[in-house]
Amino acid sequence: MRRSEWNDLRRKLEKAGYTFVMGGKGHWKVYDGRRLVTVMPSTTSDVRAIRNKSAELRRRGIVPA
Repeated sequence: MRRSEWNDLRRKLEKAGYTFVMGGKGHWKVYDGRRLVTVMPSTTSDVRAIRNKSAELRRRGIVPA
């Protein structure tokens, strides 16, 4: 897992208008305006984490550009 993959996903979501706020335990909270959309880790050791998060976002109708 490359950290740059998380950064790429984050940049795509920010470009689509989502806001990121660092939570108290080191996780990014993703907002669409005032509504919490999802929570993403700032770092991860799981190889499939980026794929799982991308799939979750697609299921919710959030497709990063």
